[in-house]
Amino acid sequence: MGAALSHDQTSRTSSAVSYEGFDVIERLWFGDTGLDNFAEAAAARSMAARAAEVAGAYTFPHAALDVARRSRNADVTVGELTELIEQDVGLASRVLQLVNSAAFSLRVQCTSIGHAVSLIGTRTVGELAMAAAALRIYDSIPGELGSALSRHAVTVASIARELAGELGLSTDLVYTCALMHDIGKVLMLIEPEYKELLREAVPQADGLHLRERTRFGYDHAVLGGHVLEHWGLPQPIATVVAWHHQPARAFEEGGDVGRLVSLTRLANKLAYAVADGDVSDERELAETLARDEAATYLGLDADALQAHLGDIEALALGKHVVDEGSAATRHDRCATCGEPGLRVCKGCGAHYCKSHLGDEHSTCWACRTSKQGQRSGKVTALFIAAGVAAAALLFAIVAMAL
Repeated sequence: MGAALSHDQTSRTSSAVSYEGFDVIERLWFGDTGLDNFAEAAAARSMAARAAEVAGAYTFPHAALDVARRSRNADVTVGELTELIEQDVGLASRVLQLVNSAAFSLRVQCTSIGHAVSLIGTRTVGELAMAAAALRIYDSIPGELGSALSRHAVTVASIARELAGELGLSTDLVYTCALMHDIGKVLMLIEPEYKELLREAVPQADGLHLRERTRFGYDHAVLGGHVLEHWGLPQPIATVVAWHHQPARAFEEGGDVGRLVSLTRLANKLAYAVADGDVSDERELAETLARDEAATYLGLDADALQAHLGDIEALALGKHVVDEGSAATRHDRCATCGEPGLRVCKGCGAHYCKSHLGDEHSTCWACRTSKQGQRSGKVTALFIAAGVAAAALLFAIVAMAL
């Protein structure tokens, strides 16, 4: 394990550190420590060894990774993904729970995996499968501690998804990154002293990671990033998780990583603000958050943030947000491709574009398939009944002739 870092070490700048010659896993460690290259490399290698040990104690469901990989194939079908998810009962249950959660605010309750995949699309279900698998890891911690970590993860993910549309980011990738941002806290419970440290911590967006570095030589963000990389989750998820307490490093990287880290940090602060009841004065909160480095980096001003605060508070409380004119009408997009969905399925209420709900149909593919199955069953039953009646009549005729 890496040597514990002093307060002076953790407060130095990282501008002098060169990243040349280090691989991705090692670079996840670099941040605000200000250590020289050799010290950073040593810490990274020690961290990688610890991550491998932790990764061996927990397993990420292979079914979730299979679904994520297959969902990126343009030729994948709803049936193929449905079959993969249904092979893992626990995963299927969690996927349905997330699809029906406030974050998605669907107008219809999904009761089957097939219908869920049809409603939210194949690409989205791939990200959702990884999110569902992460929640199962949160669930592995018994008692209120595990429940609190899980609730916070879902709240941050829901808030981040709410704001993603404002920024043109993929709502699915945003949701997955935000949901996994604190998974390292679960993994750090392998350290006997960590539960007490977690209980002593003041609920706030930043601060705990510095105490973790002082006590253990690494923090939950970096550990989480290492283990996610070890498990084979696609980038940039591992990097975003690893750097959510290293904004300077994320800003330097720029691109989607910089924006995803910033959005995760902003959603994290909003989640704590709602939990603390700091939303009574929406304007004051919006102006405070607008001055935060994450909002500044994302280009979100006080007006943009305030427009979302009502929905954010509802999402944090686990409420579905479907009011017309609300920011939550982001879900009025095609359930298959994500384009504007101006057509509504009369069966389930989901929105579709013209390409995926043509003039010849008033219901979506999933609803039509379900109804066809029901009709097929009824027709089969009628044929059986008719056959039985015919056989009985024939038997009666034969009996009379004898």
